[in-house]
Amino acid sequence: MRIKTSPEVADCDMLTVVGVAPVRPFVNNLEVSELWLNHNDSFKTGDIVVLSNQGLHKKREAILKLSSLSMGELKGNSCRITLGLMDQLDIREGDVIRVEQVAKRVISKVIIQRLATLKDGSVSVCQDLFNWAMDQDSANVFRIMNEANQAVFLVDRTLFKADDNLNIGEIRLSRYQRELLGLCRPENRSIDVACQIIPLDQSSEEALPEGVWALPDVTRSKLSDFGIARKLSDFIIGRAALDLSIVRPYYFDESYDVVRMSGASLCLPGIEEADRIIVSYGDNYVRARALTFKDSESVNKNNSEEIPLLSSSRTDFLVGIPAHLRSQLGVPGVNYSVRLVRDTGFLFGKHFSRQILPLAAFTSAILATAAFFFELRLFLSGAGMRAFTALLIVWLLAFIVFMLFADLRSRVDKKRSGQ
Repeated sequence: MRIKTSPEVADCDMLTVVGVAPVRPFVNNLEVSELWLNHNDSFKTGDIVVLSNQGLHKKREAILKLSSLSMGELKGNSCRITLGLMDQLDIREGDVIRVEQVAKRVISKVIIQRLATLKDGSVSVCQDLFNWAMDQDSANVFRIMNEANQAVFLVDRTLFKADDNLNIGEIRLSRYQRELLGLCRPENRSIDVACQIIPLDQSSEEALPEGVWALPDVTRSKLSDFGIARKLSDFIIGRAALDLSIVRPYYFDESYDVVRMSGASLCLPGIEEADRIIVSYGDNYVRARALTFKDSESVNKNNSEEIPLLSSSRTDFLVGIPAHLRSQLGVPGVNYSVRLVRDTGFLFGKHFSRQILPLAAFTSAILATAAFFFELRLFLSGAGMRAFTALLIVWLLAFIVFMLFADLRSRVDKKRSGQ
């Protein structure tokens, strides 16, 4: 129920910045007063909202939080935002910003996924949610967020499946997907939840690593920029991917381009420790070396502030990513899921270098055989024989390169390579 307007509360969607908000657990926090939340009952703590500097037409996403008493009480339409948001929106204390909700739908119940659809990683939703998602023409990726812990995992638009047996607000998730959201085990095949489904708009999603006081000049790499060379290496070696939820890595990892995951997770993409892997959030990606966690205790030690104690089995769903890589990805904080894909270009170079001598010997044998055919001039003229020899060499080299990577292709499930 909306309360009567207080004299302290002006326009419900306009806020005055009066201070700086802390960057934990997210780097894009918006703190508001309890009075403002009571007056605007359509907003809730933990909501993803859009802040805008109307004068400069700049927009950024933020996580709505109730003001911390340790930082001082907020009154009326006053707010605090992180320094990163201030710099991105080009505002200072005393400036006025607009806050508005993002397009979203509420999920009230999660039901276990049907066995027939577990393999393809799809998400079954009620017809109402499916129609709404298909109407979001500008969104190719959606976020499913657990309001209890702000855990988020991404779903490609193509993975939504309409299920006529589901009621409004119900979806089906696999155990793997429920673990990414931090949901407990369902009883009687379902669980009541408070989740949201939100389109991912990376044009308004810029993030800073914790403790950074000014916006760095970040150039983000885009998956859409991959060319023919990447597609060729994917074909020769085979693409493999998995989704994991972000936690903080070891303290000494913050200075390096590395990610950490469990040994079991490392095996799924068919890579070895210290191999390079591609980490993506939406269309943004980074490359990093993949290392392993020592144990669950080390993960708990570095994440005790935001994430409850983790069991060893829960560690298999996590990936530790340094703050500077999270910034390049545009990830607001921990508990967000990212996609990890083995870097087939790196694997091509790594394994090709091991085959240089066998390949050189094979090429020498082919050239010797070609010279023999050329001398005999069988069936063809001199010019024709040279063309035949060149085509034979090219075909045999392509065939041998393809066969060299048969072992790498056999390590992954081809049916899940597109996830």
